[in-house]
Amino acid sequence: MSWLFGGSPKSNLPPITPLQEQRSKQIHSLRTLNPSIVELKRDEQYRLTLSAGGNNIALIISLPPQFPQDKPLVKVSPALNHPWVSKSLQVTGCASLNNFGVHSDLGRVIQSIAQELRHNPPLLISSTTGAAAEPVQQPGAGAQPPPSYQPYSTPASMQLPRQGGPQHRPSLPQRSQQPPQQLGATHNSIAPGAAAAGGHSQSAPVDVVKMLGVEPMVPPTGMVTSSVTYQPPPITALFDNLHLGNKSMQELQELYENEAKVMDIVKESAQVKQMLHDRTKLYDDCEQLSGTNLSYKPVIEKKKDELLQKVQDRNDMKNKFDFNSLQQQSNSERFLPENILDNLRVSAAEAEHDSEKLADNFLEGKVPIDDFLKQYTDLRKTLHLKKAKEEKLDHMIQKNAIRY
Repeated sequence: MSWLFGGSPKSNLPPITPLQEQRSKQIHSLRTLNPSIVELKRDEQYRLTLSAGGNNIALIISLPPQFPQDKPLVKVSPALNHPWVSKSLQVTGCASLNNFGVHSDLGRVIQSIAQELRHNPPLLISSTTGAAAEPVQQPGAGAQPPPSYQPYSTPASMQLPRQGGPQHRPSLPQRSQQPPQQLGATHNSIAPGAAAAGGHSQSAPVDVVKMLGVEPMVPPTGMVTSSVTYQPPPITALFDNLHLGNKSMQELQELYENEAKVMDIVKESAQVKQMLHDRTKLYDDCEQLSGTNLSYKPVIEKKKDELLQKVQDRNDMKNKFDFNSLQQQSNSERFLPENILDNLRVSAAEAEHDSEKLADNFLEGKVPIDDFLKQYTDLRKTLHLKKAKEEKLDHMIQKNAIRY
């Protein structure tokens, strides 16, 4: 509690070792050079969130017990491919981290890792296929049309009864599979070029986030990425409502090439509306929680002032107690039996010296007889009283009759 009451001359806490002092300096450097760092576990684990190639990447810094003698452990999240990152998602390609020692600077080491990830953005690994997610290629003006369409069989849940009896229906063209994108990323899709066979027009890239009218979702600082998971509503009903089985080949081709129209359909779907509603509700809940926290500020400020006043009162009482303790200690030393005995001996010796000096003056005729008798009698009486007290006190001390 020394931090609360202004310190104490004595402390039961063990002294700070040189290793602990070096550890504190390294942590201070980490916080100073990386202001957005977040402490996950006090003096042991920290998290730095950065943006690289449009993706949010987290660096998890773990400090071993013997740090900085032992080098720190740095891992990344989510899973990604990068020359500096091993298969276990541990940073192993940074020379300053591999050669880390007591005289290294942890803040600058983490800075160098963050700069490397920003200058050479890694490829995220898909959680479903395990393959690296690559950017979508945009063909030029002379681009060739997409590969030949593969037959597509409509699932049983999407097949609808056809009017007018059985008849041949064109199959739905199958688009090339693209790896899943993170929520908040911009999805640019290009339809076949104008110079391709069939004379299809080229559609402009569509920004999904802008079309839906939402902001990119960024994981809160200090929160582990794996914990930021949102399960969107099922979209099976969305495809059922499109009635793809009843559309002609031309309608399917137009729908395939006009991605803006597809996004309008997605935007008006109940599933996307539910997701946006959930997001708005989460914003409202966060705003309400922040308002509740701010309402506690006056109470906390009042308690803080009361605490400071009590600390001041405590310090005043402590100073007064220390002064009285010194007074009591001084008085105790003055009235020790040994000190009293010494004072009696000195006083008796002075009385004896004064009486002998008075007798010498009387013999020399310097003092009248009446004055001599009165003064000499008083001096000798005082001398014998002090001698008696001295002997009595000395006897009591020798017999250990006084406990002090």
